[in-house]
Amino acid sequence: MKITFIGHSTVLFEGNGHAILTDPNFSDQIALVKRKGELRYDLDTLPKISAVLISHTHLDHFDQPSFNYFRTDVPIIVPEGSGKKIGRHLSNPIIELNHWANHELAPGLKIHAMPADHKSGFFPVCFKNAAGYVIDKKVYFAGDTTYGTHFRDIGNTFSLDAALLPIACYKPSFIMKRFHMDPDDALQAFLDLKANIMIPIHWGSFKLSMEKMTEPAEWLTRAAAERGVSDQIKILTSGESITI
Repeated sequence: MKITFIGHSTVLFEGNGHAILTDPNFSDQIALVKRKGELRYDLDTLPKISAVLISHTHLDHFDQPSFNYFRTDVPIIVPEGSGKKIGRHLSNPIIELNHWANHELAPGLKIHAMPADHKSGFFPVCFKNAAGYVIDKKVYFAGDTTYGTHFRDIGNTFSLDAALLPIACYKPSFIMKRFHMDPDDALQAFLDLKANIMIPIHWGSFKLSMEKMTEPAEWLTRAAAERGVSDQIKILTSGESITI
């Protein structure tokens, strides 16, 4: 599988004739927040998309204008309780999944919805649920979540080649810890998941909290060195890919 980090939580997974995209956000601005990190992926090269996975409906993860890049017959897989809201804006087929449920996208290719703990809080968009996803039993995309025991449960259920985990939007911690992980949390989640490699997401594109844009990756690099797992951390910038 080829994994391309497009930016923020937008990741392209390509393998076995299919292309799956997570939380597509190609916009220069969300609400009043402008993109800070350059989008270095050429959208003209975007392959035919087999499915879009939405982790939740906060504006930085469900960006309606970005769906203009896909055909309206592309299925959108969403957490239970999110379909009605998304369906008000898009005509694509929508598939809702409970945590631990799965959908067979193609023979032998299943998308599994995983637990996530990410509350609506003070954000303007409310939703009933959030989810991460396991693709083909090999790759885990966490979406947005705090640290919790669900990582250990996922790691005990699947033998993961890669875990894509959010590392930013954590300051001030007394507020943000209710919604996001910091790099130490994400690294512990990676160890709980027992994946072969970790790819950090949800950083470097939009400044949504008080830490510096480069701080999450720098912190993760130091923490990984301290715990002896530097060679398992693959930090990608926008447009970069890795094949597993």
